[in-house]
Amino acid sequence: TAYCFLYYLLLPVIAKRAPEPAQESLACAVSAIEVVAPNARRLTLNYDFPLRFQPGDGILLGAGDTKRCFPIASFHANPTNTLDIVVDLATSDWLCRQAIGSKLRLFWVESHVNFEIDTPDTLPANVLLISHGVACAPFVAMMQGLCSVRDQYNGQVVALQCADTIEDVEAFQRPPGLADCAIHFAPEVNQAKLLEIAPTLAQFELYVGGARDFVAQVEREYLAAGGRKRVHVYSFDKYNR
Repeated sequence: TAYCFLYYLLLPVIAKRAPEPAQESLACAVSAIEVVAPNARRLTLNYDFPLRFQPGDGILLGAGDTKRCFPIASFHANPTNTLDIVVDLATSDWLCRQAIGSKLRLFWVESHVNFEIDTPDTLPANVLLISHGVACAPFVAMMQGLCSVRDQYNGQVVALQCADTIEDVEAFQRPPGLADCAIHFAPEVNQAKLLEIAPTLAQFELYVGGARDFVAQVEREYLAAGGRKRVHVYSFDKYNR
């Protein structure tokens, strides 16, 4: 009976109706721009279709012929029509010059480094996030994601934000909702600093974001200081070639 219903009633409708083309992207608009550092801006984007992201995911954003991938710098536990990105003026001047209300195209890009908070048992037991400059922005969102499942996740979460001056990361030093996470600042990374902020360093999984030279230096210092866990490099460079 079910087969006959599908065959005689639905199939003719499906066969005669031309399929709608799949949308390549979602239209979005810049709804706010905030100065978070001398050379960085936080952009809030709004779109009509609610999306849910895992902490650490990113988006491919387009304007005209320009496309570039950005990590998401905000956390929402439920599907939302808005997200934030933090961009560097030197590399994203085309985006920072957009006016409030400017229309952009939003593409989905799934990060290879994110926290699947829907399955807390898969989360790393202890997390150390080390970043340089605005690379700390997505790490703050990732920390907020971990804290949202604190009833099921008891791991230690420590962050080290590096920059030439504290002003470059000051906006990210005391984010809301992270009272049980430790956020530190240092101009550079060395073994002594790593052991100071994470005395049981060998038990921490390292997540690092920043320029290639910075990432390489952090990896060297981490291993020399006794780090033994896998090093996760947080980067979207492969999407921006």
